Amino acid sequence: MARALWTDYREWIATLSLGFAALALGYIGFAKYFDATGETRSHLDIMYLAWQLFTLESGGVSGTVPTELEIARVLAPLATASAALSVLLLFLREQARKLKLVFVHNHVIVCGLGRTGVQIVEECLCEGLRVVAVEEDGECGTLDYCRELGAIVVVGDATKGTVLLAARADCARALVAICGNDGANIQIAMTANDIVRERARSASKGELLYYVQVMNYSMATLFKEHPLLTDSSDYHSVHFFNAYENAVRQLFHSRPIDREPIVPEDGRQAHLIVLGIGQMGESVIVQALKLAHFANGIPLKITALDRIATRREKSLAVRHANLEKVCDIAFEDVEFDNSETLDRIKALASGDSTLTSIVICSDDDARSVLWQPGRENCQDPGQ
Repeated sequence: MARALWTDYREWIATLSLGFAALALGYIGFAKYFDATGETRSHLDIMYLAWQLFTLESGGVSGTVPTELEIARVLAPLATASAALSVLLLFLREQARKLKLVFVHNHVIVCGLGRTGVQIVEECLCEGLRVVAVEEDGECGTLDYCRELGAIVVVGDATKGTVLLAARADCARALVAICGNDGANIQIAMTANDIVRERARSASKGELLYYVQVMNYSMATLFKEHPLLTDSSDYHSVHFFNAYENAVRQLFHSRPIDREPIVPEDGRQAHLIVLGIGQMGESVIVQALKLAHFANGIPLKITALDRIATRREKSLAVRHANLEKVCDIAFEDVEFDNSETLDRIKALASGDSTLTSIVICSDDDARSVLWQPGRENCQDPGQ
């Protein structure tokens, strides 16, 4: 923590340290000087004179000058100059960033610097693309990392037109909205489209690609009726994506549910055990149902385990009305860190009549890995 603070604020820490040292030495020096000359001054008068050293207004005294005051008369102007220089450098860096944005074009705008957003920034830069990253949280720890990678960072709310204009949305080649909120992601795309309309984007600038992360299926369906998608006269193309859904596709591609092919005469039932029914867990269940069509005609069996599984069941039933018609699904309330849960999973996975896969869907990757009782039998979407 201390090292991080020093790295981020070393210039200001050094300047403040220099200033406090000058103030303390100035106070001591003036106190000794007035004692030597027999003058009576209050503590506030002495402190005021010490403060004036920073503006070169009080150091000119006659007679013998105490060593502390001599040092303070040098340190105080240095502290003032150091502070002024730091402010100037900060201003110049900000102006340099704005100057870079003036000339940037045909770039990729990434809105949201969470884990997935940073990965997108890394991949785009590796492909030689210019990247402007937009993040609302000015204290986000990934800002400096993205700057080091070579991205231009704009701090601000990407749903605001002024921020997207600063990121040069009117001349970008692609915009990726991957904030943590579906509504914000959709609003970013709509705001960017308004900017493009107002700036009369021409065909010569090419097609503007929108990549919008939408986790909620219902919201994605509603958004498809927006003019951004239905108006074909604009030079744009909108693509929805779901990072969890994409990860699950890769998971089942590398480790299919029917890893031992189920033939027509096979009496086994494919059984999927899902521990954790958050956004990732729901994506696992939905994607599994899309793929679970087996030659023996036996529907997929799903056991969904979560601390609030029964509550999740109601939520899933609202969004996926025919869930129970296409699979044999059961929900059980369990505690993630309870040893009895592992025993329950082992019991569910035992038996020759099922072909069982286990997917751990904790929000914490490390927690998911630690939960694997055997890597060859368990699947973690993050791996």
